Amino acid sequence: MNVLRGEVVELLNEGDIVIVKIRIKGRIFSVLMLGITSLSDLKIGKEVDLLFKEHELVFMSLTSKTSIENTFEAKISGLKKGKLLWNVEFDFEGLKLHSIITALRGEELGLCENDSWLCCIKANDITLRT
Repeated sequence: MNVLRGEVVELLNEGDIVIVKIRIKGRIFSVLMLGITSLSDLKIGKEVDLLFKEHELVFMSLTSKTSIENTFEAKISGLKKGKLLWNVEFDFEGLKLHSIITALRGEELGLCENDSWLCCIKANDITLRT
């Protein structure tokens, strides 16, 4: 499980749909939720953890264009190569994140340590923890 800690900077809602904006390392991340009744203490200025699974962290070349809001540059800091899957470890400004991809795709991409990639997390793939 990946965890990023940040500060809530904006709460936007329309009916039951809520978008929570969170600042982490100077970047704004968006979390899309259906209501926030389970997080009754969520407010601007509150510190929260963003939780997301390894298969929910996507990455692409730094020049790629995407519709995903939560994008940031990170460097590959480790590769654990299995027969079927690779565990790709990223360093995002001192924070460690992991992505799991197929070994075939890892080979096709030519992944190497210290390469920089554009990482992405869809807003609806993030869970908040207060």
